[in-house]
Amino acid sequence: MDKYVYWDNPRLAAMAENPDLRDKLTGFEWAWLLSERPEFAAYCNWDLLNGGAWVDLLCDCPEFSDICPWDKVCKADWWNLLEFQPQFVDICDWPWERAEGDYLADVFRYCRNRDILEERCPWDRLTGNQWDWCLLRLGPYSLGIGDKCRWEKLDAGNWAGLLSAGCLQYAFLCPWDKLDGSAWACLLEYQPQLAGLCDWRKLVEELTADEWKELLDAQPQLACRCPDEIVSAYACASARKPDTTPSVENGESDSPVEYLIKKANEGERMTSWDWTELIIARPEFADKCDWSLFDGYDLVSILTARPEFAGRCDWGELYGDDWARLLAIRPEFANRCDWGKLRKWEWSYLVFSRPDMVFSFHLPNDEACEVIKAAWPLLAEYRHSSHA
Repeated sequence: MDKYVYWDNPRLAAMAENPDLRDKLTGFEWAWLLSERPEFAAYCNWDLLNGGAWVDLLCDCPEFSDICPWDKVCKADWWNLLEFQPQFVDICDWPWERAEGDYLADVFRYCRNRDILEERCPWDRLTGNQWDWCLLRLGPYSLGIGDKCRWEKLDAGNWAGLLSAGCLQYAFLCPWDKLDGSAWACLLEYQPQLAGLCDWRKLVEELTADEWKELLDAQPQLACRCPDEIVSAYACASARKPDTTPSVENGESDSPVEYLIKKANEGERMTSWDWTELIIARPEFADKCDWSLFDGYDLVSILTARPEFAGRCDWGELYGDDWARLLAIRPEFANRCDWGKLRKWEWSYLVFSRPDMVFSFHLPNDEACEVIKAAWPLLAEYRHSSHA
């Protein structure tokens, strides 16, 4: 249950003051009460608080840490706590010794101050698959550990999965020659703009007819790069196959916005992401929203769907990774970009996402040039077309 239901409820305070009733409060109810009324600590039976209740309390009132039985805080509770109180990382020693990629990804994804965690992570213990999983879970938040990654541990399948999922901030480090035909087919199905880097001979030699069909079903424009016999076979098969694509009637969407509309109209507490989803679906609610709630990630999500709200945005909230994600979809905002915020990771994301737009962007530093050099086989054709 939501803690905000309880803190102003006089029932909890009355029970806490009554010696016969105070032990009937649950540990979470004590945590919620003490978060707003710490003076009731004198009445609390601390044994009632389990690890989750302690985390709820410490997130709001870190001053109670001196009496916290840290052995109650389990692995899952730790990343909840570190999200709001990263200074407790010095106490959190046991998870790092046994951490695996998925747990590290959770910690880094949710913790607001990831810098203080990097030195404690057993990076050498992660396998290629765990690195892949960790980077995929983090998504745009994984830029901070790019320098920590043991890239040599990633195999062709890891690279194909990572880049297919949109983690193009690492594309400039990819050993393209190590990708086999199946890895390229998987990658091009989701990132067709990378076709200029592909060794098409591998696909010709290694792909089955079904794999060719799956690729061309997803990206038919790639047929111009395929052998004639493959294209002819695909055309014949497509002509025989009836259209089984399900129809979408009336443009209906199953987006769950009605609940958010109700919360907004009734003045209930809403998170920044609640507002983000609501404004994207129902832009008329933009006037009811406090735009200072939004961080760069929220603003990029809004602007990619609703560019008309550019005038409401605090552009200073956007970091380098936010700018890369925004310009990859909305290059028209390039004139507003603070290019100095983009590091090599963000340049990689932008260059490999939109090779067609690179030469219209400002290239201000050596890190951008490093990425351009790595991507040059892909960019050469766009350079010639941009001067045509």
